[in-house]
Amino acid sequence: MNILLPADHNIVEAALSPDGTRLVYTAIANGRVQLFLRSFDTFRVEPLPGTENATQPFFSPDGDRVGFFSSGFLRWVAFDGSDPVDVTPVSGETAGAAWGPRGQIVFAPLGGRGLLRVSADPDHNETDPTVTPITELDEEAGEVSHGWPVLLPDEASIVFTVGREDLDPRLAWMALELEKRELLAPVDGSAYYLDSGHLVYARRGEIFAMPIDSSEQEVTGPARLVTSGVASSTVGFERLGRSSLVAARTGRLVYASESASPTDNLLTWVDRQGTSTDIDGVAAPHQAPRLSPDGSQIAMAIQGNRFSRDLWTYDVETGKRRRLTQEAGQNHSPLWSEDGRWVTFASNREGPQRIYQVTVGVRNTIETLLFGDGRTPGSWSPADRDLFFHERQQDRGRDIWVWTRQSGEGRILLGTNANERTPAISPNGRWLAYVSDAKDGDQVYLRPHPGETNTRVSPEGGVEPVWSRNGSELFFRSGPGLFSVAVDPKTGESSSPRRQFAGVFVSDPGGNVPAYDVSIDGARFLMLRPDTRARSLFVVDHWQSSVFTGD
Repeated sequence: MNILLPADHNIVEAALSPDGTRLVYTAIANGRVQLFLRSFDTFRVEPLPGTENATQPFFSPDGDRVGFFSSGFLRWVAFDGSDPVDVTPVSGETAGAAWGPRGQIVFAPLGGRGLLRVSADPDHNETDPTVTPITELDEEAGEVSHGWPVLLPDEASIVFTVGREDLDPRLAWMALELEKRELLAPVDGSAYYLDSGHLVYARRGEIFAMPIDSSEQEVTGPARLVTSGVASSTVGFERLGRSSLVAARTGRLVYASESASPTDNLLTWVDRQGTSTDIDGVAAPHQAPRLSPDGSQIAMAIQGNRFSRDLWTYDVETGKRRRLTQEAGQNHSPLWSEDGRWVTFASNREGPQRIYQVTVGVRNTIETLLFGDGRTPGSWSPADRDLFFHERQQDRGRDIWVWTRQSGEGRILLGTNANERTPAISPNGRWLAYVSDAKDGDQVYLRPHPGETNTRVSPEGGVEPVWSRNGSELFFRSGPGLFSVAVDPKTGESSSPRRQFAGVFVSDPGGNVPAYDVSIDGARFLMLRPDTRARSLFVVDHWQSSVFTGD
């Protein structure tokens, strides 16, 4: 069975009510991002008031409310037309939430943090606004993120997805009191618990069902294939992956066809009012688009498969695309030189992730710029004198360095136990913007260069700082919104953030480089819009008996 939805709704995310009778989805419609409700007993689609800019919807256990993230808050809204309720502030990006039968919500902030738990009751939070950590990342095991939580019926245990450095994401099952967890099957994105005693999840375009005993916290049999053709990917959300699959406790499954991959997106211009105009209509897994200094070309990475990613350029006038790298490995994070003659990038083509540069011309010549491992370029100072980059450290996360071309020497600028990354030097070379999770999750900071004092410019979380070409504005992203801060190029004095627009646009898979750029005149933004044009939503019912015959 197919679900009929308005043709002008570009669906991004969805959730099913526990009884499978209601579908709530996030869609881009008329240039706005909003939640919509579709009941299975009617063809009518209704917008949910007060859910503008909402992401990652999830249902309450009774199915009468839906939670979501919006504008720096975890919120929920009832279907009776009442105003949304603020549960707790949330900084930075997130990867899902789950609402348990005892009134607790578990949610997943990204940026090196584990899962958190908070009461869904606003009255309770007024007297006791406690947000409790319930998982910690195992950095020795290469864990970089926890996300897509699923509370089991007794709330004594939880299933969630573990993102791991250079490894596929896997399901994890943890007893909350014991804080002991077990890794289960590889997965793309979230799993769902069914009343029949199964976990269902997607993996490489296929849906599987795994029988479990939630009371004993054990897997009771092998996972069985349910169906194929579901859109899913291991890319994104800090290596947690994502799939189009959603499921109800009753066993009803809804998914999008793999004909439209969730990693595909389109290059698009977005003005300050949020109006989007696609550039060439080519859908591909574009990443980190960068405008050349004169605005005539776009450099970007395009994901091939799990093991390959290459750099390409797009000529704005002719519409032609050219490949810059041909070698195996992950080539990513492009950065233009000031004269537009070459592009700096990161690659593991020789094993360690080093920094390279490639000339842009008839013949592409590649040379190693910086040796080492775990290094990602962030920004060039004026005249390409200094390269600011971050380096992944095994013992303390990411640190920011600066390398001087003339001397060939590098020195550390920011090295703490927090993650400092995404360095962006102002056009005059006097002010360094960067991201740090030292306090309140990922936030954007500004400091003089040289200098050691810093100023926080993102009050409710921020990532992906990018300067305007004249250095008078600093842009960053927080949730679905893009914000600007006016900065005095001489003094570094900054204004309060102002939201330019909001929408569901693609973020960097690792959260370490900007996934957008600013036009030369500062009037438009080069963004990546998810490709939702060809998606159809399919419904599967009554599959358990055929899949588990004889069990």
